[in-house]
Amino acid sequence: MTNSLVFYLLTANQVQAQIVPDATLPNSSTVSSNGNATVITGGTQVGSNLFHSFQQFSVPKNGSAYFDNLSTIENIISRVTGKSVSNIDGLILANGGANLFIVNPNGIIFGKNAALNIGGSFLATTADSIKFTDGSLFSAAPQPQIPLLTVNVPIGLQFGQTPGEIINASIAPLIDFSTGNLILNNQGEPFFGGLRVLPGKTLALIGGTISFPGGYVTLDGGRVELGSVGGASLVSLIPLENGWTIGYEGVQNFQDIEFSQFATINASGLKGGSIQVQGRQVTLTQESLIGSNTLADENGGKIKIQASRLNIDNSSLITSLTQGSGKAADIIVQTNQLIAKNGGQIVTRTVDAGDTGNLSITASDFIEVSGGQIIEERWFASGLLIEVGQTVLGNGGNFTITTNSLRILNGAQIGTNTRGAGNAGSMEVNTSLLEISGSALTADGIQYRGIQNLPVSSGLYTSTEPGSSGNGGNLSLTGDRISLRNGGILQTATFGSGDAGNLTVKASFIEVIGTDAEGLFLSSLFAASGGITGVQSGIPEATGKGGDISIETGQLRVADRAAIAVGSINPTDEAKGAGNLSIQAQTIRLENQGRLVAETASGRGGDISLKLQNLLLLRNGSQISTTAGTAEKGGDGGNISIEAPFIVAIKNENSDITANAFTGNGGEINITSTGIFGIERRKAELGRITNDIDASSRFGIAGTVTINTPDVELSRGLIPLPSNVVDASQQIATGCTPGNRQRANSFITTGRGGIASSPTEPLQSDAVLTPWVTLPQSVSSNTHSIAKVSSSIVEAQGWVKDANGDIFLVAQAPNVNPQNAWLSPTSCLSR
Repeated sequence: MTNSLVFYLLTANQVQAQIVPDATLPNSSTVSSNGNATVITGGTQVGSNLFHSFQQFSVPKNGSAYFDNLSTIENIISRVTGKSVSNIDGLILANGGANLFIVNPNGIIFGKNAALNIGGSFLATTADSIKFTDGSLFSAAPQPQIPLLTVNVPIGLQFGQTPGEIINASIAPLIDFSTGNLILNNQGEPFFGGLRVLPGKTLALIGGTISFPGGYVTLDGGRVELGSVGGASLVSLIPLENGWTIGYEGVQNFQDIEFSQFATINASGLKGGSIQVQGRQVTLTQESLIGSNTLADENGGKIKIQASRLNIDNSSLITSLTQGSGKAADIIVQTNQLIAKNGGQIVTRTVDAGDTGNLSITASDFIEVSGGQIIEERWFASGLLIEVGQTVLGNGGNFTITTNSLRILNGAQIGTNTRGAGNAGSMEVNTSLLEISGSALTADGIQYRGIQNLPVSSGLYTSTEPGSSGNGGNLSLTGDRISLRNGGILQTATFGSGDAGNLTVKASFIEVIGTDAEGLFLSSLFAASGGITGVQSGIPEATGKGGDISIETGQLRVADRAAIAVGSINPTDEAKGAGNLSIQAQTIRLENQGRLVAETASGRGGDISLKLQNLLLLRNGSQISTTAGTAEKGGDGGNISIEAPFIVAIKNENSDITANAFTGNGGEINITSTGIFGIERRKAELGRITNDIDASSRFGIAGTVTINTPDVELSRGLIPLPSNVVDASQQIATGCTPGNRQRANSFITTGRGGIASSPTEPLQSDAVLTPWVTLPQSVSSNTHSIAKVSSSIVEAQGWVKDANGDIFLVAQAPNVNPQNAWLSPTSCLSR
């Protein structure tokens, strides 16, 4: 709580009427009082602009400040040049349709009784000055001379080094502008309205730190602008038909905005209004609300939140709703960090023929959604949601999430759903890291989705709810690392008569591991109708078709009872059955009862297609199954196709690949692999611990199992050796003269060339290779040419080195004496 807010709460009842004009304008303002009522006339008019300047400007409780202006005035621009904060705890009024500006750099506080009754838009700011199209400024800072005023339109707000804060604690009751009567609820009590302008107009609060300690802003459509900026900022005013939108392109630093104690911004109307909130850290806590409802056939506006960090806590809510045929407002969140916890939600929904808004969330650092909260015996999960209500025709909008890290924890929910005839929205998620983990147990007697004591898993999903007839939306997920742990669920599901959407996942690494702490939820990635046998509890009302799953990944690990599954509990058409599961990966590891499943309780089992670059590993009771009729009903088993270089199952761990059926026919299993180890074609029976590949049927026709192992030609790639070996006798001279250079042949050896040693060869020293030596210069001699000897020449069997380091080949190896020369020759021996 800020210091000025504490001061306000301590002194609110002591505020006296303090509207004191100064003498800084060509024509000064005139103030007259009658009790707590203050009438403001005069001021300097330039064209359709009317300028007022005050030393002080405050309105006490039960008091009023009435700007008595001509009906031709379009803008009433008021500034405070003194050093005091404006405390407004009464009513501000103006004639005609003029827009009202209040500029006080010191700060502005709206008390619990603050209210507005003006015909135009309202802007309160702690800027130093207002900038006009001709470049002139109307400044609240002291000026050496009276400024030149302008007929131009305001286009900007220039802030000083330390902008004052704005506090809104107003809970003034709603008043019917046409009659002046209070607007009452069904119990005859007045609605809280707080600060309010006419339908379609703009209400803007632009300053330093902004706080809403229980304060309200209420519009009938129109536009709400909240901006918290740092020092020396320039904010632009962009004219609209009925007010302005605020631009922050000239702002380098922002400050914080806080909503607490049931604070509310409500821009509901026949056409839902627009809301823009811009700050550094924006916090909603203690059941605060930012919302816009569309009540008729016109489309709603837009809710846009821009912040470095957005916190939504304690069942606070950012929401758009349509109760008519018009579309609900879109919700756009742009932030670095988003945290929703303890029941905090962002949601767009429809309860009529209109569609929900679109929901777009961009968080450059992370999004974390965790837990929930119990309110009036109902569980509210923290969430980011698009919802289609019961018995309505409207459809869900598109939901996009872009972030570096997305964490969904302890029963929190992110998704789209339908409870009516309209279709659920589709989702697209782009994240480097996705973590879904944990669950929440609602207390005894607590309801969630209309069911008492229902445990809640953490989930990212699209779904149709019980009693609905609409279809589920598709879900597309792209990431680097995806982790589902401790009961976390990623799903497209139907629990009604409509079909489930399809689920597409692309990631470098995917792990689906374990259960929640109570063992009630298995970590799972699934697209199903009514749940999955052995994976998620079934809902008998579900009669739609389960969706398809397509996965592309580098590494996939499913372990500790977790599952990736498509399936159907109770399809109305047995030919529909489960969806299909397709996985492309480098490696798949199924460990400790990890499962890939395309099963049905009745109806045809789905198909499973696995295409791997490296390895499929099955451990400890893991399973790949397209079994049909798990409830002992009809339906043919689905097909399984596996392409993998290696398929490995550890012996006697009861890991199976099955495409079985009960009364229908077994499916087809086609496996193409270079090597299959530890698992073989065999009937899978209860109590047997072998690893089996089985496509049998209990009462129908057995399916087929085809295993293709490509032939491997072991000699492929080898180079055949020549059949004619070189005659060594023709390669080496029969004699030599030591010490003389001869024009003879040479023989060079560099290793064995990969040829193994012969048992008949002498042992050789491990001495290093000695370089070639140079013989002394030739001595002239009368040696005749060496004639070839007819007898065969054998190849050398060894070599020796003399005292001078000369190397000689020998036909016979002497006795071996490691590390020493074998003999000291005096001549070249021949044989």
